[in-house]
Amino acid sequence: MKVDGRLARSADTHKRLIESCRALILSGVYQPTGLDIIRAVDCSHRTIFHHFPGGLKELHAAAIDDEAVRTEIAVRILPTGLAPSHRDRVVAAVVLGDPYFFARRRKADLETEASLGPSP
Repeated sequence: MKVDGRLARSADTHKRLIESCRALILSGVYQPTGLDIIRAVDCSHRTIFHHFPGGLKELHAAAIDDEAVRTEIAVRILPTGLAPSHRDRVVAAVVLGDPYFFARRRKADLETEASLGPSP
């Protein structure tokens, strides 16, 4: 089966945007700007918004969507022994400016599952 080169390049660009944003966040730039990211990926601002219509906040959220990444950020900025729910809230506040981002997303996921009913 032949793979469309445009789709492969688009998927690669999407992945590079997330990885570059994640690398910037892990290096201490907790809210990377569009300019920071386009310099790292060598793309245009338009490319960011093509892949992430919600803008930088959507890209930042994708970059910290991994539990291990949030844990690593938390280890760098928080005292030890903080409960995971508090840790996620602080990381979301620092990176996204929205401490309840993950709680709202979990609630939306649960509501979606409930509306779909039990699995067969």
